[in-house]
Amino acid sequence: MGEINIRVSQMEGRVPVSVLHVSGDIDAGNHQQLDDKAAEIIDAGAHHIILDLTETSYMSSAGFRSMHKIHVALQATDSESASLKLLKPSDEIRRLMKTIGFDVYISTYDDLTEAVNSF
Repeated sequence: MGEINIRVSQMEGRVPVSVLHVSGDIDAGNHQQLDDKAAEIIDAGAHHIILDLTETSYMSSAGFRSMHKIHVALQATDSESASLKLLKPSDEIRRLMKTIGFDVYISTYDDLTEAVNSF
């Protein structure tokens, strides 16, 4: 169970978009950091979040629970268009998303500009 580093940046498309750049694998030992950072930006008013997984090759079930938790928290906001999208998940993460059905409600992108403009 390794450490993760999470950096937040802001992008402007049709709407303001918060990007959570995650470096490191997300697992049971560190997923709480992701939960806490996402809750912090949602509480501060974020409605559109991109989870940048460019530097994440592995995600355990705890990481998928975190993604679901972020999705649910965004759906509970007052914004009808609030959503979570992923940037550059690894092939393994994509495969697992499809297996567990997350690909039905969380879109993935390989280009940051395209992801930002999709909101």
